[in-house]
Amino acid sequence: MLAGALLPSIFSKHKPSVYTSISTGTILGLFAFVYFSLHMWFAAATTLITCGLWVTLAIQEMILLKQGKD
Repeated sequence: MLAGALLPSIFSKHKPSVYTSISTGTILGLFAFVYFSLHMWFAAATTLITCGLWVTLAIQEMILLKQGKD
């Protein structure tokens, strides 16, 4: 459900802060690792997808910031 809620942000020009995206992506990556270690495959996969979306948002914001400084 959270992954679906992030889709409008990914396609929008307005992004969350890079620090917010990186910290959230990192925490979710750790959660996914724990879920994998506990053999909770579905939880791990869906958390990894959400983690990837937050990382995508961070990359998009970094690109936008770099373009704005030129």
